[in-house]
Amino acid sequence: LRQKEPALSVGSYRPLVAGGDLLAFVREADDGHRFLVVLNLGPRPGQFALDSLGTGRVVIATETRREAERVKDRMILTGDDALVVQLDA
Repeated sequence: LRQKEPALSVGSYRPLVAGGDLLAFVREADDGHRFLVVLNLGPRPGQFALDSLGTGRVVIATETRREAERVKDRMILTGDDALVVQLDA
């Protein structure tokens, strides 16, 4: 995915405020493609509010059954979980 999507290799990087053990950031390319990356670095579940980011679709997930899942409002991550979400334009 990094080779296919410029946003993930040369796009801008914007860290986001996330609570607890969550780490979140947005990568964006000049063509407008945006990806949200959320990592739960801890063993307990955590949630991340999308707030002004809008909606999107999970393209890569630690739990592959979540791939293609639509997300809006908030995401719940299990412990040691990660999601890459392609944000809608």
